[in-house]
Amino acid sequence: MDANKLTVSIIRFLQTNGCQAERVNNIARKVGGRFVKSNMTRGTADIHAIVKGIAVKIEVKIGKDRQSEFQKQYQKEVEKAGGIYYIAKDFDSFYEWYNLNFK
Repeated sequence: MDANKLTVSIIRFLQTNGCQAERVNNIARKVGGRFVKSNMTRGTADIHAIVKGIAVKIEVKIGKDRQSEFQKQYQKEVEKAGGIYYIAKDFDSFYEWYNLNFK
């Protein structure tokens, strides 16, 4: 499963189970022939969700893909504020993590 399919699968699963979940794209966009940076926080997670009243941020990493320094800092900020940050590498481990933490 590629990163896009895993992201879509996780969002659908969360929404089907009564959670709020949305994909976050933090990419530059082309405006008038030049690229403009996103206004999103650098390092923000791929999925932002609310699960049973708790802010959950999910970063999708497939294969050898690893967190950037900005993503590591973002994770620290989320956890310091009382949110949950999870790195999803495949659906099965995400599903197991979800059931251990929220069922």
